[in-house]
Amino acid sequence: MFAHQGGEASGTFSDDHLKAFAATLGLDTAKFNACFDSHRYKNTVAQDDALAQSVGANVTPTVLVNGVTVANPNDATQLKQTIDAAIARAQ
Repeated sequence: MFAHQGGEASGTFSDDHLKAFAATLGLDTAKFNACFDSHRYKNTVAQDDALAQSVGANVTPTVLVNGVTVANPNDATQLKQTIDAAIARAQ
């Protein structure tokens, strides 16, 4: 998905493109399309999205460390600093 994405609003994730991508991957397209068209997981995805937004996870990647949001960490050093700070607070 990441290797084949276009710019925002480019249509890369349109229904037709997603179905074609599923076929390219060799998925059972009858099952995939039936599930996709039924919107079976629409509410679950909406709930997950709402939860992510509520904790400030609005970019990829986002990591939570004891409730502290590390949005799009630049490197392991930034993440390590957040973890170390959480450990220090817990002691």
